[in-house]
Amino acid sequence: MARTDITITVPGSKPGTSYEIKEASDGSWYCSCPAWKNQKLPAEWRECKHMTQAILAVVNLGNHVVGATEAAKRRTGAVAG
Repeated sequence: MARTDITITVPGSKPGTSYEIKEASDGSWYCSCPAWKNQKLPAEWRECKHMTQAILAVVNLGNHVVGATEAAKRRTGAVAG
């Protein structure tokens, strides 16, 4: 299966600002914000509030998808509920 590049745009704390979070080919994640860029840690150890925000959004979306799938299964009788 071909690799799909992932880019997530999240709003910054100041009105009109946004940052991009990208996954590199090695699996590391990068943020375009100054807080992430100015850290002295290796890229795979860095984090920032924008990355946390994106991760929580993805997890929340996943929970909604799982919940909707389970509800659909119950409606069709595929799962006892």
